[in-house]
Amino acid sequence: MRNEADIAASGAFNRINRFAEFDIIHQSWKFETAFLYRYTPDLFTPGGDSAAWAGNFLSPFSARVWFFSLLTLAAFSIIWVLFEVIDGKFLDKRDNSQKQETSTECALNAKDKLKAACIERVLQTFGACCQQGMDPNPKDRSVRFLVMTLFLFSLVMYNYYTSSVVGGLLSSSDQGPATVDQITSSPLTISFEDIGYYKVLFRESKNQSITRLIEKKLSSSRSSKELPIFSHIEEAVPYLKAGGFAFHCEVVDAYPVIAEFFDANEICDLREVSGLMEVEILNWILHKNSQYTEIFRTAMCNAQEKGFVERILRRRQIKKPTCLSLYTVYPVSISGVLPAFIILICGIIVSLTLLCVEKLYVRLKMANCRV
Repeated sequence: MRNEADIAASGAFNRINRFAEFDIIHQSWKFETAFLYRYTPDLFTPGGDSAAWAGNFLSPFSARVWFFSLLTLAAFSIIWVLFEVIDGKFLDKRDNSQKQETSTECALNAKDKLKAACIERVLQTFGACCQQGMDPNPKDRSVRFLVMTLFLFSLVMYNYYTSSVVGGLLSSSDQGPATVDQITSSPLTISFEDIGYYKVLFRESKNQSITRLIEKKLSSSRSSKELPIFSHIEEAVPYLKAGGFAFHCEVVDAYPVIAEFFDANEICDLREVSGLMEVEILNWILHKNSQYTEIFRTAMCNAQEKGFVERILRRRQIKKPTCLSLYTVYPVSISGVLPAFIILICGIIVSLTLLCVEKLYVRLKMANCRV
């Protein structure tokens, strides 16, 4: 009838303006909320940067190392070509295949031979860097020593490269988004528990992280097959289990449902990201100088001394399910190997283009020779 409450036992946040109006009679419940999601390989983030690192083949070496590696390979190619020129001028060595030219073919001059040798040596240097074989094998001892050094260089660099990649995959402890901003930037779909806290938070908060979260994750409409923005834990857990989804709720309410539906490996994949709302000890409050203050304070002190409060907290504030698996093997996702396929496709396209150019060049040169 008065539209008032004599006691609020559902819990109240600690706000400065409330201390002048209310008396606190008990504090025991820790209000802890977080984004819960299941880690998948698409969210891999060594060093905490998922989008920039995943599948990036340039990350193991710095820009300076890549530059000096390319410079070294270029030096190998130039030295190899110089060996060919020296052998051709002073040792007068000829390949047997060059002597068996038909009468219909045009003889290559010295410049054409040098150009062909340069292209061939560059390709052989690139092949050695990729740890491919050498065909035909060089006959000169100087060239053989150069090739052996080149293979040794590529082997050492390859070992450093693979060690960096594997070490980064194994040693990373920051797997998946770890902050609210990273959750916003991730491909995760987000929903919230259908309680009044979040609706008030979104309406009144001026925090930049929350503003970005609303603009990027909550502004677009969702289909009927997707989980709505505000939902319940029981409805959200199947989406958490499938992956690619994050649900924000009070964690102690979600743990029992997760323990029921998740298997051992899925529990190990469970991640938490807090920061959207502060972790606080909630208050039972009464009006200032209420006639019930001493009664409730005496009753709650008695309950604490006899262990009733601790017993209730043990039953209600359930701990996070324990990960029982010693290790988890994550399969490589398509996003992790996509750059490799892109490089392969680009290499095939470049090879076909060079083949067409070579065919056209030879055809035009043969036509000029006949004329």
